[in-house]
Amino acid sequence: MNTIVVLGLNLSHDTSACIIKDGKIYAAEEERWTKIKHNTIDRKDDFLFPTNALDYVLNESKTKIEDLSKVVCVSMSKNDFIGDNIKAREELKNFEEVEYISHHKAHILSGYLISPFKEAVGLCLDGAGSMIGLDYNLRERITGYYLKNDDITKIYSNFDKIKINDGKILKLKNSLGIFYYNFAKRCIPVGDEAEGSMMALSSFAKSDKYYNEIKSLIELYPNGLFQIKYPFATKTNDTYKIGKYNWDRTSVNKIPFEERANLAYAVQKVFEETLIYILNYLYSLTNVKNLVISGGCALNSKFNGEIKKNTSFENIYIPPAPNDGGIALGAALYAWNILMKKERINTPVKVDWGPKIQELTKTEKEKATNNNIEVIECSSSEIYFKTAKLLSEKKVVIWARGGMEFGPRALGYRSIIGHPGDKDLSIRINEIKKRAEYRPLAPSILKEKFEEFFYGDADYYMNKVAFVKDKKLLCGITHKDGSARVQLVCKENEFYKLITEFYKATKLPVIINTSLNLKGIPIAKDKEDVLNIFYDLDVDAAVIGNTILIKKRVYYKSEDKLYKINAYDTEKVKKAVEFIADLYKDRKRDQGTDFISHPLDVVDIIQNEFNVHLNDDYIIIALLHDALWIDFENTKRKIIENFGEDIYTKVEKLTKPHILEQRKKKVDDSKIFFEKISKLNNELLIIKFADRLNNLREVQFSSKEKQDRFRKETYEMYVNLLIKNKKEDIFGKIYNIFKLEKDKIN
Repeated sequence: MNTIVVLGLNLSHDTSACIIKDGKIYAAEEERWTKIKHNTIDRKDDFLFPTNALDYVLNESKTKIEDLSKVVCVSMSKNDFIGDNIKAREELKNFEEVEYISHHKAHILSGYLISPFKEAVGLCLDGAGSMIGLDYNLRERITGYYLKNDDITKIYSNFDKIKINDGKILKLKNSLGIFYYNFAKRCIPVGDEAEGSMMALSSFAKSDKYYNEIKSLIELYPNGLFQIKYPFATKTNDTYKIGKYNWDRTSVNKIPFEERANLAYAVQKVFEETLIYILNYLYSLTNVKNLVISGGCALNSKFNGEIKKNTSFENIYIPPAPNDGGIALGAALYAWNILMKKERINTPVKVDWGPKIQELTKTEKEKATNNNIEVIECSSSEIYFKTAKLLSEKKVVIWARGGMEFGPRALGYRSIIGHPGDKDLSIRINEIKKRAEYRPLAPSILKEKFEEFFYGDADYYMNKVAFVKDKKLLCGITHKDGSARVQLVCKENEFYKLITEFYKATKLPVIINTSLNLKGIPIAKDKEDVLNIFYDLDVDAAVIGNTILIKKRVYYKSEDKLYKINAYDTEKVKKAVEFIADLYKDRKRDQGTDFISHPLDVVDIIQNEFNVHLNDDYIIIALLHDALWIDFENTKRKIIENFGEDIYTKVEKLTKPHILEQRKKKVDDSKIFFEKISKLNNELLIIKFADRLNNLREVQFSSKEKQDRFRKETYEMYVNLLIKNKKEDIFGKIYNIFKLEKDKIN
């Protein structure tokens, strides 16, 4: 008997491929290979074929093209009119026969056919679906279904409206997805994820001042129908005049944050109310308490968390990939269950359907060691305990194990993870990922512990918003409105073992879990992606397969800043940090900051601006470079006792003459000191330049006379010294930094 193998392909944006063989799912999105988010060059028709994703699912499932029992495709091309003659893409010529289903049907089946329901209402909501009318090129906008066993019956549609005005045909688009997208683009600065940030921003509203105006843009009709006023559901660059502001894509940053939050709140509320109106109508038609939601708008987790409170639906299922990437799964499930009459697949509790992470090679481990990174090889059982320990120490950790997740959420296979009880840590993670500071980070929790820490609804795929019971305890994952987008983690998921170990260490069965990616780049696929992110981002450690990589660092928090000092011998450098912490205790600089921030800033400049890797002795010298002005003889003795005569001698070379001679400062001391400085070796020169740069930035808090004198001295002496040494790359780079600083002052 031949094995049944089916293939689903999505040729919209977020192109993807899915094979089902022997009841097992293999699925991946093309963007993970191309590194182009949504895998589309533009938003029109230039969608990239999922070549790599297709190769992966064929190879991983050990399938040849000729072995395929059915191929089902979903496309969004202008030429692909469902039910009419379809112009197949050139890349499909290798397949003997391809069947097509509509975009919305694929969306809803990607949820229903793996849901726990035999009977359900389905709601598909997105920007646009397949073409449904040849005459006016109408598209699917929002579609309701009655779902029972293999019967999929469309019971609701809200199409575009055709209006004739002065003999001209005007198509009034009726897309809630585009409506939301348009306002998101006018509320969220360029470079930030618009729709995702919009949800977060809405919680910071101080007023509902824009609600009535936004509400008036959507007119509700009987039978769950609605009409959005033109042009608010059409993608345009039009300026919206709302309140006293002109809202467009180029002036977002000119509008105050609070006003943008107020508008985001109004749009989110109207979006939710319109969908609740439709859902209540669908329930009145069916009296079915199970609901399946899919389509790109189903990623609006804030709305998803409101459904139970505002409708009669009791059970809600949202698939792991409700976005367009998931319609390849819907097409494959259609082939598997409906065309081939195979039994339904159990509701998945994990979706690690993509390529698996490979173990690090000897060469990759050696590179890490040479970059001052500790390499720890673990057994499968050790990896959870040791990672949990890092998390309990409030380290930011990359977690990359097993197969790649399918869908847009990080679900414990390609994640950045952290302690959920530290607000500073969540701020740091947002800074690391270059996300807007107001965006929350999501929690993953042991399934059986959910009700102890949250109330509301949650699922395995992080698609619903719940509310936090103890906001102080879980301040790292609690949003402004007390909510959190929760992932339930069950025993079948390997992530469960890690969270269990963290629970043992902290009494918290929950961790921060955010996607492992660079800004603007899709989630990591393989170990090469993970290593690039590890080296590029300011994370503390990475778990890749059975290896833990730890950046060797000494941490010290001064006021609101967490300093991270790279070191080869962390204990040795930590001793120097503790020494100056004790020495400078309760001492303030002119601008009121703790004095210890100065030497720490100097090291920070050396490592992160000059990008110089001094050995530990010179890092210690940089930390101690300004120490002798306090209790000279006693401090001198302690430095020699704790760090040796050689360290002291070099610190002395960086110390001003009046301090060494225990006298009052003279007018010519600066020139005498500079003459000594100019003869130092490169390492000490680098320390002094970092010290000077830090003082140059801080002198703004001094008198105008002192500012002018210090700046003149800096550019006449120190910058001229840099110019003389510019042939050496490092001094050329430092010179450019000083020049940039001068431009800022001017």
